[in-house]
Amino acid sequence: MSKIILVTHGDFAKGILSSMNVIVGETSNIYPVCMYQDTSRESLLSSVVEVIEKHGSNHTYILITDIPGGSTTSTCVQLLEKYSIKMISGLNLGLLLELYLSDLSDDDVISSVVKKSKDLVMFINEKLSV
Repeated sequence: MSKIILVTHGDFAKGILSSMNVIVGETSNIYPVCMYQDTSRESLLSSVVEVIEKHGSNHTYILITDIPGGSTTSTCVQLLEKYSIKMISGLNLGLLLELYLSDLSDDDVISSVVKKSKDLVMFINEKLSV
């Protein structure tokens, strides 16, 4: 079973996981890791590694960060060399929901979900011509 690790600034990871649980019920394979102002990069890496080691490195891990150019992403990219991680950045609820419901062992599926999620952000006024 694939595991999803959410790595975000502040409590965003916990909040979006709470929203997921409202939509799909309790999830057992999504783990939030939060970075705060006083969290060092080393501590952040340690928290992610703790999740991986607790659940075993024999799983496929999808690590999703909040901001592509942010400190969560630039810190976690270091883990790609050591662990079997597929990393995505730009976390939003639509993306997380699609990934949760998809076959995460297939890179083409993951790529397709990421591409589709870009269409989930829209300016509604334009769509309605208001």
